[in-house]
Amino acid sequence: NPSPTGRGASSLNCKQPLGIAIFLFLGVWLIITLLCMLLGWFLGRRLPFSWGKWFGLFLGFMLPTGYYLVSWTAEYFMMQARVSELCKTQGGTKSYISPEAYRQMIGESEWQHLYTMNQSIYAGDKESHLQFAGKAYTPVAQRTPRIRAFQFRQEIEGIHETDMLYYDDISQQALFQTVTFDAVAPPFLYYAGGLKFWLNDIRDCAIDTLPEDERHFVAHYANSDAKKEN
Repeated sequence: NPSPTGRGASSLNCKQPLGIAIFLFLGVWLIITLLCMLLGWFLGRRLPFSWGKWFGLFLGFMLPTGYYLVSWTAEYFMMQARVSELCKTQGGTKSYISPEAYRQMIGESEWQHLYTMNQSIYAGDKESHLQFAGKAYTPVAQRTPRIRAFQFRQEIEGIHETDMLYYDDISQQALFQTVTFDAVAPPFLYYAGGLKFWLNDIRDCAIDTLPEDERHFVAHYANSDAKKEN
């Protein structure tokens, strides 16, 4: 079989040494921690109280790891507070034109033929971006013959924001938008930050945490009985 070539192969070759280096680092760190604990145990036995050896063991453990435990614990609670505040103040679905008002706006005749679709739009398609509320949105999908889904993404202090805007191409009006925030640990083999697996346990308002109806809210802006005409 031919050997892999190109960007994918070079990326794979880069990730393997990085993964080995991280595991070696963890191994050395573990050995140092055990040695410090052992030293603390022996020194603690000389203390004038019965639990001195346990105190020395604890100090030996905290010497190489205490800083990270304290800083990561603080980071967890700080990020949880930020995510909760963002979800509360900026997250969720905001409707600019209700489904009922939209149906009246386009007329009953067009509504009867307004079917749902999910046609992806790729960067190579060179579709126009959309400027809305000071943000540049990228087209990602055509959801009905009239409605196009645009996306804006950014990172705020380690928190990922995904802003989906649903826009009527014909009337050139924004119908609704759904904003979500999530905090996820980066892949282990890509960044040392991947060691922070606890980031995956932060309670956020990612898209998969939203109620079923809110995740598929665009369905209210189309006729479920309509079919695409050949």
